[in-house]
Formats: sequence, C-alpha cells, structure tokens
Amino acid sequence: MKHTVYFCLAMAGLSGISGCSSDGEVEQYTTKVWSRGAALNAAVSLNFNPNGEMFAIDAFSSRILKMDQNSGQVLDIITDSVDGAADFDFAIDGTMYWVLPFSGKVYRRTTSGVVSLVANLNTVIDGVTVNAENRVFTASFASSKDALWELDPFGIIPPRVVVQLGGFDAFDFGPDGYLYAPDYSNGTGQIYKINVDTGEVKVIADGFCQPISAKFNSIGELYILDALCPQMVKVNIYTGEKTLVANLEPGVDNFDFNPQDEMFVAFNANSYIGKLNPDGSVTKITRSGFASPGGVVIRADDSLFVSGVFAMRRFDLVSGESKKTVYTNDGMIPALSLSGDGQNLIITSNLFGGMVQIWNPDTGVAVETHANFKQPTNAIRFQDNIVVADMGIGSVVKLTDRTPLIEGLKVPAGLAAKGNDLYVGDWKTGIIWKVVEAGVVLNPARIATQNLVQPEGIAFDNEGKLLVVEVGKKRLLRIDLETNTSFVVAQDLEIGLTAPEGATPTWVAMSSVAVSKSGTLYVTGDVGNVIYEIKPGVLY
Repeated sequence: MKHTVYFCLAMAGLSGISGCSSDGEVEQYTTKVWSRGAALNAAVSLNFNPNGEMFAIDAFSSRILKMDQNSGQVLDIITDSVDGAADFDFAIDGTMYWVLPFSGKVYRRTTSGVVSLVANLNTVIDGVTVNAENRVFTASFASSKDALWELDPFGIIPPRVVVQLGGFDAFDFGPDGYLYAPDYSNGTGQIYKINVDTGEVKVIADGFCQPISAKFNSIGELYILDALCPQMVKVNIYTGEKTLVANLEPGVDNFDFNPQDEMFVAFNANSYIGKLNPDGSVTKITRSGFASPGGVVIRADDSLFVSGVFAMRRFDLVSGESKKTVYTNDGMIPALSLSGDGQNLIITSNLFGGMVQIWNPDTGVAVETHANFKQPTNAIRFQDNIVVADMGIGSVVKLTDRTPLIEGLKVPAGLAAKGNDLYVGDWKTGIIWKVVEAGVVLNPARIATQNLVQPEGIAFDNEGKLLVVEVGKKRLLRIDLETNTSFVVAQDLEIGLTAPEGATPTWVAMSSVAVSKSGTLYVTGDVGNVIYEIKPGVLY
C-alpha cells in the first residue's frame, strides 16, 4: 500500500471551521504502511466440524472463519451474532454453538445458517462444549459467579447449574462420559473430572501453570494446553501421569484435532493458526505478527513501542526491525492504551479489571501497578502525577488520590498534554475538552474543538498542532486550536474495530498517534493490523 495525501479540507461541521489556513498553504503528507502484522485480529479458538472442516474464531473482529487447514485461505465468514465470540463447538449434526464472554450470551447456528439465542447468563463466560447426547455446557470465567451450566440447546428451559465451580476456558467430554475441565482463571492449575449429572468433582491432575484448554483425540487420549508455561501436555485420565508433548511459544489459547488426529493450535499473542507437528515444531497456517495494535510510543532512543492485548512489540524506528516482544503472561497487564513516561511506559487495561501499570521495557519489570479503576481507557504523565481517563465514572482523575479533574464525560478516551495544559477527547460526544490551562484546573472545562466522530488517540505534533485519530471517519486530523482550522492528514485508514455488547466502545485497542523527533507521525491501525508512517512534505 502506498499513496500520497494532499488534503486541506474545509471541515464545515468541525467547530465551524471553513477554508484551509489563513495564508492558503496546502499541507502535504505521504502515508505508507510501515509495518503489517498478523492476518487475524485475535486467533483465540479453532475447531473442526463433523465433516472435518476447520473453523477459527477471530475474536476482536467478531468473525468465525471457515478455513482451508493447509493454506489458511478463508472459505467463508460468519458474523451474525458473533459479536466478540471467544469459544465454540459443534454438535454431531453440525450445529455450531458459541459464547460471547462479555455479555454472557450463548448462540447456536444450524447447518442451514439459522442463528438463535440459547442463553443469557449475565456474567462473564468462556468455553462451550457439546457431548454426544447433544447436551450443551458453558462456564463462568474471571467472574465472581463461579458456575458450570447445562443449557437447553433450544433456549426454552432455563440454564441448570451443574456445580458452583468455574474459571474454565475450553473443556471437553472424555470417552467415559465425564467432562474434563482445566482451571484457568481461579489459579489452582488443576484438571477436573466432572460428573455433569451429579455435580461430583474429582481432581485428576495438577501442577499446571495455567491450563487453558482440554481436548480428547479420536482414541480417547486427553491433551492439555498450558498457557503460562507454555506447553502441550498429554494426561493419563486414570493415573494423572503427565507427558510433555511440546514446548510452545507464549500466547497459546486453544486447540483441536482434525479427523486424522493432527493437532492445530490458536496462538492469540501472534494471532495465527499453527499445525503442531509430531517433532514439536509448528507450521504456520496463517500469517503471524502483531495484532489489533493500539497504543504507540516513541522513546528518545528511537525505540517504537506498540501495544496489544496479548503482547507488546518494540521496533527500531530507524530500521523498522522488530526488536523484542513482551507477552502479557510475563507480568505485563493487557494493554488497551499506552503512553510514554521517560524510559518507562504507562499501560492502561480494562479487559479483566481496571488497572494502570508503569512498565520498564528494558528490565521487563512492572515498576508500579494500580488497580480498582472502574473502566479506564487511557493514562498519561501530567506534571508531577499521572492522570487517568476512566469511562466507568465519566471522569479524568489523578492516579494518586483519584481526584477528578473533569466529570460528566460519556467515553473519555484520548489524553494529551501541551506544557501545563491538559486535554481529553470524548469518544461518544466528539468533543475535545481543555481540562487544565497553565496548571490550573478549568471549572468548567472548555471545549477546544468538537463535532468529531469517535476520536480516540490524540497528541500534539512538534509545531503544537493537535493530532486526532478520528476513528469514525477512519482518518487522522491536524487541528490548529488557535485559528480553528483543520486538515486531513491521512484518510481511509484501517482503524475502528467495533466493540461487542458489554465492552468499552474503544474495544481492545485505542488507535493512537505518536510523533518522532523529525516530525514523522506513526498511527496504529487495529482493523488492518498495521502501523502507518506519515511524513509531512515528503514523497516516497
């Protein structure tokens, strides 16, 4: 992809802006894809239907894909009611069931394509499995409501609690008719054998770091995918004996067997589907790389950092070379947004609890971690404190004492500081607010500019102009707040993943912009898994 942008548009709906600039100069920018990541936004689950056809969930783009298991070619796309699906399974007649973790809903799709709601459990869930008798089960996940439920496939009879035990990601029925479930989110590292009729639970194996998925092959052998170690392990269901099958790269999520008992694994961090070979190697079926990029930071040493939910990448800004990947299992929280703090990075997370973390990318150690935010979207260093945009309370607050600097916002998202002035963008209303001026909190806050469509990342360039990633129009704007003029710097950007029900509107990645010392801009594209390089006044 390579194109040149020569835009100086009259933004009639943007703060009453009209015309280009006071002297009529035309802004020239050239945009190119600086780096492209994985083919999928979030490869979190895969499964084979009774006909031996492979399907995979691309969670962050809310798609279930039918794929060629050899080439990775997408043969069909299912989107109806998928809405951030996390796991799925097939009944013996080919009916597909899937779970929506954030809304707590379970859906089914017949082989003729008819979709219907099976259950709404109103809590975070994950994992679904169907046994040979067409009985459907799902479980709570990272939730205070621990439970394993049996569901009526037709959604008529209310869900039945099998046992007050949950925290399972992916589970399976064995040849003996029992359900085998790995304890992922509750931290025991145990594998449970559950009688789904009586609720009796027995631990058959333990000592796993963080087991995430359990599957049986065609001859009744149990395999466990351990996310934290990470490993594939074979378990004897009678003795609990464990046999290491393969050591794997970080970011494993789910797996399944094809009819020939060949094993395929979904890797969420590098977002690809891979075939696990008998010698322990992995053949990539789809392109791997960074996925759903959000925050972008350029450090003084020309290191460029890009955040994702499952991993953070470090690039050399000059060469473009990928230098290091840090995975969230390494002690780093899942990142919705990212900002710079000297040598450190400030990470904001709200996927499974509201947290802000100061991370040292050189040592790979968390300097500080602050919890108990309601639904934070962004955090930056401002003066002698860190300020946090928290959608859950509609405010921007100080990290130290949670003092609000502005209240009554709908979806506070982008934060930017210019000297002792602080700005926040509201994704919902399209307003950029000036919150602090010359170190003094404005009461009331002042509208800096408005009529934007879903603004996410904001920053000031080297000339003091405000840059806004306007996700709703898939473009980057440059706004002179003093003269109320606006220029389209780049358009038709691959940005704006749509959030499912129950999730933050900015979803898993807040498309952001960073400015290098030379004035070159870098923008993350969460839809296309791209990093854009945008140069002023230069042709490639």
